[in-house]
Amino acid sequence: MPPLVTTRITQHTLWQALTGTMPPLALPPRPIARAGTDSRDMAAGDLFIALQGERTDGHRFIASALQQGAQAVICEARGAEAAAAAGAVLVDCRGDTRGRLYNAEEATGLASRALVYVVDNSEAGLQAVGAFQRLHRSSPALRVIGITGSVGKTSTKELTYAVLCRRYATLASQGNLNSVQGLPLSLLGLGVEHECAVLEMGMTALGEIETICRLARPRVGVLTNVGPVHLSRLGSIENIARAKSELVRGLPAAADGGVAILNWDDDRVRAMANLTRAAIFRYGLTPEADLWADDITGAGMEGIRFRFHHRDSHSGRVESYPVHVPLLGRH
Repeated sequence: MPPLVTTRITQHTLWQALTGTMPPLALPPRPIARAGTDSRDMAAGDLFIALQGERTDGHRFIASALQQGAQAVICEARGAEAAAAAGAVLVDCRGDTRGRLYNAEEATGLASRALVYVVDNSEAGLQAVGAFQRLHRSSPALRVIGITGSVGKTSTKELTYAVLCRRYATLASQGNLNSVQGLPLSLLGLGVEHECAVLEMGMTALGEIETICRLARPRVGVLTNVGPVHLSRLGSIENIARAKSELVRGLPAAADGGVAILNWDDDRVRAMANLTRAAIFRYGLTPEADLWADDITGAGMEGIRFRFHHRDSHSGRVESYPVHVPLLGRH
């Protein structure tokens, strides 16, 4: 199950994102401490999202999450009865009844009782809250870096964060929260102080990275490689490449700050240069790239050494540096 994430959202965020209406005056903007999808992780002040999984249904554990102190729940109609029995206030977030309390008399309990937001689809509800935080509760200047590829996503995300956080207030997605369910959880941690966000983007089907891009709005996209991962789900390596290319297709134009960072050694990634409006930055192991490495030497358990070369796109001047990193393998 995805890990708990620390959030910057409040009850007002949930109400506005899920109902599309102004919060009642009786509802205070209580901060939501953390959010997660495993009821066993819940504590006082948390948000529990009841999702249907492959093996179990989170709606079975709503009462448990509330008993452990969750102050907010996102669930579908089948969870309403258990939530009401646990003493929560139910908020209808569906259709023309959005923002209606199931029992108008419950308005007096908004300040002290847990709120359960009943939606048509819990996954879509979580995405709506993540998108609301990204669009309305983060800095307009926020630069989101999306990272995808068949392998190497998490390592590349962690390395990118390690560099950026030395200079910028940076958020990185936790663990491998990279799916249509996991990435929205990461967005809940965004605040106005963040200057950069480094987000891993995964998929198991066509269209999922496109959905993630609509939520996260990346300005920079990094493609590591295309390989036969999820081949049984997507049917062909061409479909995998098509799914990964949704990131570069979703970037803004170069004039608006869009940058696609492509592994020039991978033919399928290289072909994506023709699919984006963003500026292209090429990396690899040959001087054909804008950034490349050579003189690669393994140092055993101490990592790897190489020469690092960068060609300035305007002057054509090349700068070179010796590098030693504590990572194993030529890749």
